[in-house]
Amino acid sequence: MPSTIAIVHYCEGAGHATRMVAIARALDAAGADVHIAGGGAGSQYVTLNGYDSYEPTVVDYITDYQEGTISDVLTGSVLNSARRITDLVSWLREIGPDALVTDDMFAAMAAVRIGVPQYILKHDTPSVYDDRLERLGAHFHCSFQSAAARTFFYPSVWTPDSLDTTDFTHVPPVALEGPDVDVPDDIDVVVVPSHYSNLDPVAEQLVDRGKTVLNVGSESWESVPALLPYLRAANAVVCSGYSTVMEAAVAGTTCVVFPATDEQVGVARHLEDLSGFEVANDVDTAVAAAEAPSAAPEYENGDIVIASKILDDLESQHTSAESSKQMISRRNILRGGAAAGAAAVGATATTVADGRKPYHFRYSRTADKSLDRTEALEEIQAALKHYGGNWPAEFRDLPADRFSGATTDVIHLTEKFKRVRGSAAIRVMQCTTTLDTSSADYRHWLWIGVDVSNSQVQTGVVRRHPTKIEPRHLRIAFAPTDGTIEHAQIASTTQIATSSCTAFMPDESPPAHPAGTPPENAASFVWQGKNTRSLSFIGICESSFPATGASWVGSQWQIVCEFRPDFPR
Repeated sequence: MPSTIAIVHYCEGAGHATRMVAIARALDAAGADVHIAGGGAGSQYVTLNGYDSYEPTVVDYITDYQEGTISDVLTGSVLNSARRITDLVSWLREIGPDALVTDDMFAAMAAVRIGVPQYILKHDTPSVYDDRLERLGAHFHCSFQSAAARTFFYPSVWTPDSLDTTDFTHVPPVALEGPDVDVPDDIDVVVVPSHYSNLDPVAEQLVDRGKTVLNVGSESWESVPALLPYLRAANAVVCSGYSTVMEAAVAGTTCVVFPATDEQVGVARHLEDLSGFEVANDVDTAVAAAEAPSAAPEYENGDIVIASKILDDLESQHTSAESSKQMISRRNILRGGAAAGAAAVGATATTVADGRKPYHFRYSRTADKSLDRTEALEEIQAALKHYGGNWPAEFRDLPADRFSGATTDVIHLTEKFKRVRGSAAIRVMQCTTTLDTSSADYRHWLWIGVDVSNSQVQTGVVRRHPTKIEPRHLRIAFAPTDGTIEHAQIASTTQIATSSCTAFMPDESPPAHPAGTPPENAASFVWQGKNTRSLSFIGICESSFPATGASWVGSQWQIVCEFRPDFPR
């Protein structure tokens, strides 16, 4: 799974930003490290939803062309287009994303220039436009983006037109979800003008007719993180732009479309025969339709659909790439490479541009018998030399015939977090032994060591501020492939004075972690603390095997870690 995804929204109109923030939140929730750029009218919605945003040079083809001349287009937006591409190339190089998700043609060009895989989210295809020059432009940018993208997502409530390419992946409409706190429960109509329309006359007439109207275009309106809760509370929506149309569809609220721009007229044309939508070309028609709403639309939100498709595709690419690297020797395993059969299924999550929020990730793999006793003892000696502490005497004095296999692994934080520099690493080892008691069949010794002593995180938008990073919350969960966990305890730790180490049985709940909950039927060993940059601890987990005479062959680890920049106090 990718650790970093760049998201760029187009800068003309606010709807591009809200739509892309919806995708950002869905990716964020799934564990991706999201960075956003775009600029223009929608930037405020990026900020309102808790993200920092890079703002490249903006363009405004709609105003230059529809309110100006070809000369205005050439001397204005065309020149700014080149600047925007240059700005985005620099930004993409800075963050080094695993993929780009965008509805911006210039971001797509920037990604092609430096070889970043991309996913396109777009609705303004050739069939939307009647004007010949605008349709030609749509053909150009859609053909280019379709060829450049791994997937071209087409979110709409209508079926793609025959004028449009067959390479599009049709998905449900996308809407930005938000809390319903402080949303009035007596709204009759929500009026939502676009950046290029004025719907005040519609709002005024509806008020004159006794309707409770929420006019998003009025001076008294204060922007909110998401409009969807307000649309759900209303009986009807009057709007101009595509984005609000899609939000009304997800909200299940009748939508009256009063278009202003050529693109909005094209969108309205696609809606004419669909239930739940009315098209108005004058104020009186819009008012009448809003007063007596028709049947409500019914559509699911496409945000999670799109995020899942993107992450599944990237994971399949990652798995294919990893498969080509599986020719690895046992000695390389001993030195910290993943053992054959290891499966990394987690990644970095929730890191913002200034680096002040926690860095965290989840990582899972198979614990097996890839190390013999000699290799395991060598690895233990190396761990003790670096981290200090002691393995319990019971393990040190263990008879050779009781040893039942071991696994080791190392996770480099520089591979998980693009902003981390230095030798930051998490090392994990599992050794399994047989027991000669009736209480359990196997004892699993689980050691985890973390050292970020010589590491820093680059904070600030351009990463010019090196700051120490320290662990705050670590958890290793362990579940045998077969069998039942009978006992779990902390055996030793190098950080007794400054931290808390606790063992939890499968039926107990460990402290909540931002990277998620442990797997079912797993024992958990948790460390929580601060003011330390190097630590290690050992947990013991005992398990009983279900079948007499069968032997232990493997178990599952899940490691979750949280780190924080250590800003001066």
